[in-house]
Amino acid sequence: MKIAIFGAGMAGTYLAKLLRKEGITYTLFDKRDRPSCFCAWGWAGFRQVKEFAKAIGYNADEYVLVRPKRAWINGVEVKIKNVVTFDKIKWLEDMWKDEVIVLNHMAYDPAEYDLVVDATGTARAVMGKSEYDRLLHTIQFKAKSSILDEDYIYVYGRPYGYAWYFPLGDGWWHIGAGAYVRQQADYLLRRILEEVPVLHYGDACQCAAKIRYVVPGAIPIVDMHPYPPKVAIGEAGGFVSGFGEGNTLAMETATVLYECIRDYPNNSVLAANEYKKRVLEKTLWVGRQYRFVWALSRGFVPALLVAKDVIKIANWRSIEISKWQALRILWKITHG
Repeated sequence: MKIAIFGAGMAGTYLAKLLRKEGITYTLFDKRDRPSCFCAWGWAGFRQVKEFAKAIGYNADEYVLVRPKRAWINGVEVKIKNVVTFDKIKWLEDMWKDEVIVLNHMAYDPAEYDLVVDATGTARAVMGKSEYDRLLHTIQFKAKSSILDEDYIYVYGRPYGYAWYFPLGDGWWHIGAGAYVRQQADYLLRRILEEVPVLHYGDACQCAAKIRYVVPGAIPIVDMHPYPPKVAIGEAGGFVSGFGEGNTLAMETATVLYECIRDYPNNSVLAANEYKKRVLEKTLWVGRQYRFVWALSRGFVPALLVAKDVIKIANWRSIEISKWQALRILWKITHG
């Protein structure tokens, strides 16, 4: 099977490494000649990430910047587990070192490939837009502050979005906000900056970006017509957690696709169909997060009714939070 991968970000490059290990032929396309600055610095579910990295001969610990121990969420303190901030640019630079990146998309001839992979993130350059697309507006940048404790992540949430400070080490912080509309993101960013002013803004990694914000499966992740089949992994398939983290899901969805290709090496149609089935089963927990987020936008009581599942997911994946802590946070988010 010969595979075309469009997008050399987290999902695309990771898939390429897995295919190389298996000896499967692929071509990796991207519009950039080097990894550019990305404003996403977090790995949740880090134990799983270490296994993903190990599968391609990498040591994820070498890319960790900070291992936060606690979080302040609207003034409520909770314990963090299994979450790190990492050097995403270095990770991608190392992943690109032994890859041939084809910059000219005109060199792509569908007749040469058995399967096409869309790993282009929000752009969905291969799969195309969908009526179900939902995009979250974000503002993100790096800044220095000597006031903050790097053992902590700081979060200020409202029903329509949240703002954050994530530690990057050496006094640097990744600061940002995301919301349904840009004006809401601007407001959240002002609020958190009022709480803790920054001392120096970084020259790099300032962006106003959009991330895909839709339950996996609500937008097409497989397209069988015309041949060759097309599949979407990572953010291109809507695989971003309900709270905006997509790096780990990029690697997870790439792994699922790789396993399907490995299991059906001579039939790309079967591989694509099996990918759709397996990846949606693997990411059922993401849908539960989204149901909570949408309930939260309607108020305290609707969110409370679906909070149980989200608490379980949080304790499994990223933080230790009691029902009482969750109740306090939920009240503070919905009541200002």
